[in-house]
Amino acid sequence: MIQEKRKCRANLFSLSPQSRTLVLHHPECLEHLPKSDADWEAPDRVNVIMDALLRKKDQSVCDYQIQISQKFDRASLEFLSRVHSAEYLTFVNNLSKELEKRHNEETTAKNVPSVVPFTPMVQRTVMREPTVKKGSHSDTSFSSGSLRAARRAAGAVKHAVDCVLVGRNRNAFCVVRPPGHHAGINGLLDGAESCGFCIFNNVAAGA
Repeated sequence: MIQEKRKCRANLFSLSPQSRTLVLHHPECLEHLPKSDADWEAPDRVNVIMDALLRKKDQSVCDYQIQISQKFDRASLEFLSRVHSAEYLTFVNNLSKELEKRHNEETTAKNVPSVVPFTPMVQRTVMREPTVKKGSHSDTSFSSGSLRAARRAAGAVKHAVDCVLVGRNRNAFCVVRPPGHHAGINGLLDGAESCGFCIFNNVAAGA
């Protein structure tokens, strides 16, 4: 009986590819670096998921049930401006340029990537709060590759929503980072003390 059910499901997905779950991921999402190896939100989170799917470690997921793709664009400035202020987007862009320059200089000298605590910088520069979080207590980091990763992650959500709405896929799963559901208009939600590992609010923009 079980084998018959599996065969029936395989036939269904074979004849109806739009019933498959779209799985989106991209190597650029690994360029967003954590402050340390002990951080909860790290590249390994994505690597473990994709390794399980690609190497068939999760026997409950069959090839015919999913469609894995890296073919989607980074989110545009127009898309991100749906949920973020121009001041915040400019701040993130300028910070990225600064860290890319610093990264290139340090790579030449020491091969050490630049990673900074993100939340205190948002509080100080964009929110203009009188007191800011200690860098050592900041869960959210920002590195020279964070903007590329964050735009690619938001782009994945946009592509996923578009594919589901037009009926190309039944549902979608974005295996991306940084995550995107805690960021506010200016980086922090009202009354929040943390960016919650997020740079952009992918979910809100996709909605």
